[in-house]
Amino acid sequence: MSNIVTLNGQEIQLMKVGINNQLNGKQKKLLSTLHDCLKQNTPLNWEIMVKLYCEVNNYPKDERDNYYNREIGKWQYRIVLSDPLKNFKNKDDKWTYHFKPKIRQWFANNIGSMVLKGSILALPVIEID
Repeated sequence: MSNIVTLNGQEIQLMKVGINNQLNGKQKKLLSTLHDCLKQNTPLNWEIMVKLYCEVNNYPKDERDNYYNREIGKWQYRIVLSDPLKNFKNKDDKWTYHFKPKIRQWFANNIGSMVLKGSILALPVIEID
């Protein structure tokens, strides 16, 4: 992994500050993705973030889906295949109300943790709404 990236026509040398082994596996993968975006001079967008989130959290996977059964008047559950990338591409309700805030929070928490640990000096352009 090269430490030199081109940003707005200028070569910038990235320096790693802090101890990289303080990061957990998911943070290391996020750091690698951020470095790739900087190196390729591409913005970090929702599609990249969702693919990364799916990869580090082993999606698609079976999850418990709770629902209210009006016929018997009780909460029940069923096991459904949960796939954030499919929900993102279809822009369905589960994406809007469940995965989008969850991924945004995961991303913000990990970026903050990596900054506090001294592992991040530069961020690519982040294009999320």
